[in-house]
Amino acid sequence: MHINLEELTIDQIHDYYKTGELSCKHLVQGYLNRIEAFDKKGPYLNGVININKNALEEADKVDQLISEKNFDQPLLGIPLLVKDQIETKDIITTFGSITCKDYLPDEDATLIKLLKDAGAIILAKTTMPDFATSWFGYCSMNGTTKNPYNLDRHTGGSSSGTAAGVAANFATAGIGEDTGGSIRVPACWSNLVGIKVTPGLISRSGMSALVSFQDTPGPMTRNVLDCAKILNVLTGYDPEDEYTFVSVINGKKDYVKSIEDVNFKNCKIGILRSSFGSDDDANCKPVNEVVNSYLSELKDHGANFVDVDIEGVYDLIVESSMYTEHSKYDMNNFLKSRKNIPYDDISTIVTEKQYHECLDLLEVINKESPEDPYSVPEYYKKYK
Repeated sequence: MHINLEELTIDQIHDYYKTGELSCKHLVQGYLNRIEAFDKKGPYLNGVININKNALEEADKVDQLISEKNFDQPLLGIPLLVKDQIETKDIITTFGSITCKDYLPDEDATLIKLLKDAGAIILAKTTMPDFATSWFGYCSMNGTTKNPYNLDRHTGGSSSGTAAGVAANFATAGIGEDTGGSIRVPACWSNLVGIKVTPGLISRSGMSALVSFQDTPGPMTRNVLDCAKILNVLTGYDPEDEYTFVSVINGKKDYVKSIEDVNFKNCKIGILRSSFGSDDDANCKPVNEVVNSYLSELKDHGANFVDVDIEGVYDLIVESSMYTEHSKYDMNNFLKSRKNIPYDDISTIVTEKQYHECLDLLEVINKESPEDPYSVPEYYKKYK
């Protein structure tokens, strides 16, 4: 039986494993073939930086578990793409920067350990702007990431490679990171489900920082259920990340069950109409049509909608942005904590022009961000 690898879900893969119609090795090889055909050749999507050289060997181990009818792990044999902002001990981690092209971390990030414990295979590390400093896909390690749906359009950033890779079916799902839109923007632009959780629900230990108290990793998938399944694995307390105390406060939740329990008749959903583009704009009109069609579908299921207006919402977004106040401090602290990274401060990287030329945010951070944000009175006004 020929199985089309495109758009496979976690449940479908597990069903095929259980019936013997698909092996993990066949699945992994199929994804690797797609990466070779569409990322490294053909349209050259530039979504993948480094591939896990042990992926097929790991797939063999999964197939052994399958042969023993051992299906205890919730992500058994599920190949994932991971944003190269997250450290992996067996795969070079570059943070999108040519300055880290040979950096091999001493250990896996906490979330990588959780994914592996759940049976997932980390198939590849994905392209990102240098140290996550853009909402676009500009990367000094790998060039510009292209959108699989339209090569002339951006994929969005900074989780650009994960978005392109999942959309192009290079893996079943992926992991991104979001500080100020870095999961949500590329998920939106690449027709994916992406969620920024409350910082601390998922450990950031082993992940480069941009604004430490706003950073959070999270899943990027092709459907809501897969997103919930990955969240179930990733959320929880980690003694290496003090922010995960929120997991203790909130308790462990079953996100899959929360989907099953949804009753739209009890939902009141606010719609920020001021954020919709004009129907007179050729780029906005088709987006509005898609959004409104889904709103109508939700309404048919009993959802109640309320138009809301947040006065000065865009001013509030700018006011709460902490890149120019805090990023240099956090980025430098991270670089200094990694002995095998050759640079220990952003200023040197910028001065020596060791970054993608389109990263204007990185330049602004270097120019305007203080070495010690806590010494600047204006910092506290924005922090509140």
